[in-house]
Amino acid sequence: MSMQGFTCPLTGGHVSHDRECVTCPSPCMELPMLFTLGETRAQKQDVFYVTQMTAPSKATALSLLHDYYPTPQSLVWMNFGSAFHIIIERSRENMAACGRLDLDFDFERRFSAPLIVAGRRVELHGRADQYRHSTATLTDYKAMGTYSFKKLREGDWSSGYDVQLNLYRKYLYPHAKHLQLACLLRDYTEVKAIKDRVRPTEYVVVPHVADDVLEDLVQDKIQQIMHTLAHPDEAIPCTPEERWYNKKSREYIRCERYCSAAPWCDQARKSEAAP
Repeated sequence: MSMQGFTCPLTGGHVSHDRECVTCPSPCMELPMLFTLGETRAQKQDVFYVTQMTAPSKATALSLLHDYYPTPQSLVWMNFGSAFHIIIERSRENMAACGRLDLDFDFERRFSAPLIVAGRRVELHGRADQYRHSTATLTDYKAMGTYSFKKLREGDWSSGYDVQLNLYRKYLYPHAKHLQLACLLRDYTEVKAIKDRVRPTEYVVVPHVADDVLEDLVQDKIQQIMHTLAHPDEAIPCTPEERWYNKKSREYIRCERYCSAAPWCDQARKSEAAP
């Protein structure tokens, strides 16, 4: 199961981008954008993704067990990053005209790694944004807010981006010497530039994670997801770090704003006291 359509921000009903949205007299956004946001990727049996290795196993499994219908507005920023990737990929033609500089770069390379988890054959899939051969540098593009960037700059890797890039390194570019995030700050302003000392685009060096640590993490995460799929009531609870607890607002940011599994999660439904 997966995203099946949208929750209409006007009526609250479930709609499809290629049916109801097409005939809507007052669309909430332009149809090309709705068609882009409405693209779905069905989960294949025994196939897992690198991005799932950095998300709470409970949230991943519950999202796979239930159909969900987000509002189009809730998907805009998530897909903004995808649009940024497309812009970068389109630079290949211009790079080719500059001494065939494009040959020094790999873009959007995929991998499929067979694994045995708890005696079961599964596959781990992933796609790396960019690798430059001459500098042995693996780069992942991220569109994020200034707050998230500042946490990374301070060494907070609760996002799991360090695990994500190191998995790309392990399965695609084992000779990579440098790992980095190229961050596009979507809420950048001149005021933030002065207050937070940031630029519209920033880099973050990603620390190395040992292969044996990655292997244990992937094994544990996939086992947890598979167990929750079979026994939803026995899901391992998400930690405060995984739920992105904000001390200032006293709320769990991921539960409140970003988790597609929240409607079926006991933790998200509870009004828990701050830890």
